[in-house]
Amino acid sequence: MSFLSSISGHLGRFVKERFNPQGRGAILYFHRILERNDAFYPDDINSNDFANLLAALKPNFEFVPLSEITLPTSSGKPPLGIAFDDGYKDNLLALPVLESFNAPATIFVATAGVHEGILWQDRIVETLKIASSEHLLNSPFSYQGKRRQRVAITQQLMADWKRLPVEERDSEISSLMRRWEIAEEDLPSLMLNERDILTLSRHPLISLGAHTHDHAILTTVSDSEAKKQIQKSHEILTSITGVAPSLFCYPNGKPGVDFTDEHAEMVRSLGFHFAYTTADGGVDRDVDAMKIPRFLPFRKQALLRALSTIKIAGEIA
Repeated sequence: MSFLSSISGHLGRFVKERFNPQGRGAILYFHRILERNDAFYPDDINSNDFANLLAALKPNFEFVPLSEITLPTSSGKPPLGIAFDDGYKDNLLALPVLESFNAPATIFVATAGVHEGILWQDRIVETLKIASSEHLLNSPFSYQGKRRQRVAITQQLMADWKRLPVEERDSEISSLMRRWEIAEEDLPSLMLNERDILTLSRHPLISLGAHTHDHAILTTVSDSEAKKQIQKSHEILTSITGVAPSLFCYPNGKPGVDFTDEHAEMVRSLGFHFAYTTADGGVDRDVDAMKIPRFLPFRKQALLRALSTIKIAGEIA
């Protein structure tokens, strides 16, 4: 056993007794798994940090598929599920790590990215990465040539535009790209393609779930558009893999803010068995199957993140 696993096990038992004596389970969610850290993606970790995190979690949890998160584990440890949102191609970097820990994971795919190669938020990121200094200096944004200022503008635009209706959001992004003379072909392809998804669907540790088509926050669109977004992602994944997805997660995912009880009922009516939020808290057998909480501690160091996971698992979402 590594030193990290050993110290995590000793400290984890103390934290569990203090904050999670009932042994509630947890689901951690990620987005990208990077080759190296990137300031434009501050909440995403690299594959080495991901491996260290799983090593710190393993003494305290049993890794399980998301569909089994409410069931007792064979080891008696609290269950822990792993999810990746949006469907990034670099999630493939996580596979060797997951295999080394025999850890199942679910990838929730926003299916527009499958055919377009990029989602709206990354159009903003990649536009700010390659925009000329001249265009930025002549823009209304606060920019004096520093990389950190590009990052700040990126975060501002994503926050400002994420709650716009899909067509208005996409129009704003397209207009920005035109003004700064950036074409679609200038942007990288970041998302899993159909071949990747088919391959992953056959991997024994991987399950696939739906995440709407355009990564639309459901409360920003009409009920008919929300149902279309959910149904289209279901249909595309079924078409690619030959298997209807039974898992769904809500974009942005805050209950009562990003989706309502009516949206949860839409998800249920379209044949999904479980749906997942981003409400901090643990999971037990009494959880609403259409509102299962998931979280990601903001601690960056693996041991502290693992201990935070134990603590937050003991909380009610």
